[in-house]
Amino acid sequence: MDSITQIFIERNAPILDSTTKLCILFIYSNEQEGGSPTEILISSASGQPIYNQIHTQIKALILSGQLHEGDILPSIRALARDLRISVITTKRAYDELEQEGLVYTVAGKGCFATRKNIRHMQEETRREVESKLHDVHSLAKACGLSTEEVINLYRALSKEEL
Repeated sequence: MDSITQIFIERNAPILDSTTKLCILFIYSNEQEGGSPTEILISSASGQPIYNQIHTQIKALILSGQLHEGDILPSIRALARDLRISVITTKRAYDELEQEGLVYTVAGKGCFATRKNIRHMQEETRREVESKLHDVHSLAKACGLSTEEVINLYRALSKEEL
């Protein structure tokens, strides 16, 4: 049994067949490689490129503090193998993370999380959220939605993610 199947069974998650329209292809856990607990969920139905899904999730793990300074990421080849994707796809995600200063690579050792630019990244993300909230405010005002209605919509959306 491969590690992916084992993870699905351990989590009592259904293994979906190829005819399922909306499915999570794989959950990758870095614990098996001696790293910090890291799960990467890849969805074939998201419409988002796979490299971007990997990039976004690892970035979120670093920004949230779930991955700490010096934590090793799965090797490019191991992640590609376990997710059954191209090494080029995984490398692209890691390259983008490195360009953003979220990871660094040590030749022969692997790729590691860094928190050097964390405050700058968090502030940048906060500004992006504020900008989007401004857009939401304008749309809500144009539609005649009250602040309470918008808050209730947000709460409903947040519950869906759980």
